Amino acid sequence: MALRNDTDHIAPVAGAGSDAMTSSEERVRPARSGPLAIGLVIVAVVSLAAVGVAAWAVQSVPSAVVGPTGATGPVGPQGLQGPTGAPGVAGKTGLPGPAGTIKASAPLVARPLVSAPDPAVGTVLVATTSCFPKEVLLNGGGQVFASDTAADRNVIVRSSFPLNAHAWRTIAMVTAPLGPGQTMTLKPYVVCGAP
Repeated sequence: MALRNDTDHIAPVAGAGSDAMTSSEERVRPARSGPLAIGLVIVAVVSLAAVGVAAWAVQSVPSAVVGPTGATGPVGPQGLQGPTGAPGVAGKTGLPGPAGTIKASAPLVARPLVSAPDPAVGTVLVATTSCFPKEVLLNGGGQVFASDTAADRNVIVRSSFPLNAHAWRTIAMVTAPLGPGQTMTLKPYVVCGAP
């Protein structure tokens, strides 16, 4: 777009010397920028920005080439034992169990067994004791002694065990001479329960 010349002239200034403007100089006004020029500038800026973003994206993409897997390294040393953990939370109280099947229980002492006087060493007394019908055998045992308390150390309960689900067996034995006229006595018992 052409520049426009103004027809007005600047009058010479008296005594200004060589610094004064002559009448041959003309004032020049800058031309106004149109919408087309502004649009071209915006397009240029946007284009440069897009080129910069594309260059950054290309540099940021990692290489797609993956090398082979390396060999497995040696096993490291065992670490130190860690501290003891805090106690766990107490569990909930369990549900009540079912009601028992035995309503009552009581010992039942059977008739005592007595050996002949002055029994030989190794003599035994064997008792088999049972509960009454419909009762449940729970336990059993026996008591053994000599007629003279000094000879009690020479008699023992050799064994005591359940013979079956209803009877208990107890065996007593002489381990040393009891003395003239002395005897060994076994008093067996069982513990029975009533369902």
